[in-house]
Amino acid sequence: MSEKRERFLAAARRDDVDRPPVGAWIHYGSAWLTPEATAAAHLAFQREFDWDYIKVMHDYRFPTGGLQQVTDPAQLDQVGLAGAAYPNYDAQRRVLDILRAEEPDVPLVETVFAPVQSLVRALGAAVVPLFQADPDLAHRTLDRVASRLEEYVAGLADQGVDGLFCAVTGLGTDWTGLGITPEQFRDWVAPYDRRVFAAADGLVRIVHPHGENLDVSLIEDYPAEVMSWSDVVSKPTIEEVAAGPRVPMLGLNELGSSYWTPDQVVADVIRARRAARDRLIVAPNCTVHTDMNPTALHALRRAVEQPV
Repeated sequence: MSEKRERFLAAARRDDVDRPPVGAWIHYGSAWLTPEATAAAHLAFQREFDWDYIKVMHDYRFPTGGLQQVTDPAQLDQVGLAGAAYPNYDAQRRVLDILRAEEPDVPLVETVFAPVQSLVRALGAAVVPLFQADPDLAHRTLDRVASRLEEYVAGLADQGVDGLFCAVTGLGTDWTGLGITPEQFRDWVAPYDRRVFAAADGLVRIVHPHGENLDVSLIEDYPAEVMSWSDVVSKPTIEEVAAGPRVPMLGLNELGSSYWTPDQVVADVIRARRAARDRLIVAPNCTVHTDMNPTALHALRRAVEQPV
């Protein structure tokens, strides 16, 4: 087993490590790129900064059979059908195969979006009011979407993937919460999210509740070993998560750091490391801007080498 993989897996178990593992990610604008071009962008980013893990961006949208927007709720009954062609998943699998072949010693963390967010990314937030108006439609549709995600996720270990990063929306009070109430979340969001996480059993499962003023009590029973969130815009604190069952995954203010000096980046990471008593996976709290100064990213990499 490689040093990077040993460090990443040990940190996810809260075992002793020589230092916390560190990584970062950006959106590469890869939704329209070939798998080869997408993989090349990831590899360039990895090799420039020598991250301890590669968080693989999954910008290919959930396949909808050509449907671009919903003009009739009945159209959703054709989304996520079993046995349909899913070329976007085939493309992402090709990305993973290339990355594993090119970087056999670096842990791969695949990204997926939970069922509701997968639909929103593919068809727009207009699907949410349709679900709110017709919970039966929500359950039927999300059941099929979750089934396709389960099938995809269940095959990741065979491709040499080490972890799953699943972004979950609907827990916050800002616009990214999509206006979903806690009752709706419990009814037709959480049951299908949990299925996706359960399908990734054996991988390091990272839950990423996205948004501001999060109600993380809604995801307490999700089977995940690690939590990634922005402590800049929401509770819980790093100390609270570190005292619980999940390993914190964060450390860099994703909002302000685009214009920070290297020293500011290091100081922010040291703050997080101290709060977690160095039992964490270091990362930006969420995606960093594609135009972030490379000197700041190099500082993020150096920050885990500093004593705390």
